Amino acid sequence: VLSNADNNEVYLEQEYALNSTDNNYSFSFKMENDSTFNGRISFYIGKDSIEQEHSINFSKIMISNISAKDNTIKINHIGYDSKDEKRCVFPYNQGDYFNVINIETNEIVYTGAIVNEVKNELTGETNYYGDFSNVTDTGRYRIEAQIIGNSYDFDIGDNIYSSVTNSLLSSLSSQRCGEELSSEIYGLLGHKICHNSLAKVYGTDNMIDVTGGWHDAGDFGRYTKTGAKAVMDLLLVAKNDDSILNEARYELEWMLKMQADSGDVYSKAVTANLPGDIASDMDTTDIYVLSSNTAATGIFAGTMAYAYDVYQDVDQDFAGKCLEAAKKAWEYLYATPDNIEESNPEDINAGVYRDSSDIDERFFASISLWCVTNEDKYYDYAIDMLNKEDISGVSYVNVADYGKYLFLINSNAYKMKEYQIIKDSLINEANTILSIGSSDGYNTTVYSYNWGSNGDIVNNGIVLMMTYNITGDQNYRQMAVEQLNYVFGKNCLNRTFVTGFGYNSPNYIHHRPSIYNNLIPSGFLVGGVNSNREDDVIVNMPLDTPPAKVYVDDNGSYSTNEVSIYWNSSLIALIRMLY
Repeated sequence: VLSNADNNEVYLEQEYALNSTDNNYSFSFKMENDSTFNGRISFYIGKDSIEQEHSINFSKIMISNISAKDNTIKINHIGYDSKDEKRCVFPYNQGDYFNVINIETNEIVYTGAIVNEVKNELTGETNYYGDFSNVTDTGRYRIEAQIIGNSYDFDIGDNIYSSVTNSLLSSLSSQRCGEELSSEIYGLLGHKICHNSLAKVYGTDNMIDVTGGWHDAGDFGRYTKTGAKAVMDLLLVAKNDDSILNEARYELEWMLKMQADSGDVYSKAVTANLPGDIASDMDTTDIYVLSSNTAATGIFAGTMAYAYDVYQDVDQDFAGKCLEAAKKAWEYLYATPDNIEESNPEDINAGVYRDSSDIDERFFASISLWCVTNEDKYYDYAIDMLNKEDISGVSYVNVADYGKYLFLINSNAYKMKEYQIIKDSLINEANTILSIGSSDGYNTTVYSYNWGSNGDIVNNGIVLMMTYNITGDQNYRQMAVEQLNYVFGKNCLNRTFVTGFGYNSPNYIHHRPSIYNNLIPSGFLVGGVNSNREDDVIVNMPLDTPPAKVYVDDNGSYSTNEVSIYWNSSLIALIRMLY
């Protein structure tokens, strides 16, 4: 009997004859009401007129929705590598067990337990998870919960991210400035040569050539700090990959043009005002190069030094230029001990990317130069910076972990007395990230969702993989996998944040060429959830929306749905470090 426990209203009553030792029964019913509260399934065994000893066991009782798939169960929409641990999330109590079903055969290939209740304040949910790591055969699957719930279909196999990484890199290429992009390759994102006029150094009459590089984000500004961060991500995973090496070099060539004769590095090349929704070659206003700052000079130096290491077997002349530029920038930093921060002039409306401390950039620059020169002056300065304050991170504003990682994988590092200190500092940071993820129902590694939260989450994955590569501890690697899972759908919004991949992917990104061409380009990672509500669209979401759900797929929502080179590069790096 299926009924309402409160008022005893009976929805269905069905009688079965039990005449064997193994019976499978199913029945269907349709409720007249849209919902019920406190539903009850009751089993009445035997009849009054029959007296007979017997035993009956009930197992695998399941309630499912046959009229529609609700897709409440959260999974990675792309799928799972055969060798990885595999987890799904249930956003509320959906019973005691779940089934993994092969789509082709419609057979149950695995049954697992639903476990681990977690109250999730950021999502407003009570989460549970299921582990189906034992499913390793290549194929397409879905998950079904005991009590009304399904997942989207997903793949299990090898190399499941190959098309994703190719698309992410292609989208990065489509951000190229100062070069004609063929419509045969880039479709509607192709354009004629853009921003190829000489640029004025702001506040002077000097005109310089800064053509090239990537458009930073949804507009057409080019920024040294974000460009250098993106290049570092690519160079970390560029080994034996000509496509990545060529793409990173395109930005490096532009960065070399941004260095002044005195060694310091200009922070950005921008127009006075943000353009409208136009193609890049339609933006013909004057270009200004803004003054240098020490943080930009530091990340430039660290990236150029590592570029020397990467390219010396590919193109010695280019590698040499990178190393000389790195040394020149470092000498400027050494002679300029104070942090020089920079704000936009009042008549320039562009991104700022301010940095209140340049200690992490100085450390990164110095340790990167030591790794390729083995000169004591660089090492000593790096350790001085390390002792000044707690430094970490692989974002455009906190870059110390690039330096720590380069040091720890250097063959000369083991004999240095600070080796264990630097190793422990990276491990401690990874442990903090691991702790946050372990306490979250979706294993997401942020306490709060700020502008660019997807970038923060993916960057945490990179730090975890750096630590895994140093320690071999699988806990770090698995938590890095979970950050990838979040981006591709195992999140409370049940959507991917990469255009063109998975279910519910972004369609209306804040990206001027896409808006102008009425285009949904594939392979862009958007900024993601931002509970600070920092644009005119997202501010209108209901105030009681849980923090982890403050996102809208709208091209006017620049604080949640803009794209950026340094989010794409982070995701490329994380995928390649994992696979």
